[in-house]
Amino acid sequence: MPSVPSLGDTAAAVGAVSAELVRLRRATESLRHLLSVASGVDLEVGAMSALFTILRLGPQRPSDLARALSLDPSTTSRHVSALIRRGYACRVPDPADRRAHRVEATDAGRAVHARVASHRDRMLTELVGEWPGDDLRDLARLLARFNDTLAGVDVADLARRTADPSTPGDTA
Repeated sequence: MPSVPSLGDTAAAVGAVSAELVRLRRATESLRHLLSVASGVDLEVGAMSALFTILRLGPQRPSDLARALSLDPSTTSRHVSALIRRGYACRVPDPADRRAHRVEATDAGRAVHARVASHRDRMLTELVGEWPGDDLRDLARLLARFNDTLAGVDVADLARRTADPSTPGDTA
C-alpha cells in the first residue's frame, strides 16, 4: 500500500512541480514560436488558442470564449478580431438570441488548424517519440488531470485564498 506523503514531502513535491511548470512554460513558448515559423502561420499565440478553442467547442459567444480561454473580454475581442481579419473566423447570428452573435471558424481557419496541429504532432513525435508508451500515457493522463483541475478553478478566488497576508495589496 502506498504511503501517504508527509507535509514535508508534499511541500517538496509541490516545489518540484512549481519549478518544472516554470521550465515547461519557457519550453512551450519556444516551441510555439518555432511552430509558428515552421508552419508558416503568423498568428499571435492568443489568437491561435482562440481558434483552436472555437474548433474544439464549436461556435461560441465572445463572452463564453473568454471564459473558456480564461481571458478578459477585451483581450478575447482582440484575438477574435485578428481571426476575422485573417479570414479564419466569422461572426454568425446566435440561434438562441438573434441580437447576439457567435464566433465560428471558417474553412480557412479549419485549414490553418489542421496544418498547425499536424506540424505540432510531428514536433512532439520528434521530441518524445522514443519514450516508452507507458510514460507517454502517464504524461497525458497527468496533464489532463492538471488541466481539468485548472479548468474548474475560479482564478480570482484562488488568488484571494492563497494570497500572502503579509503582502500589501487590494483587499476589495
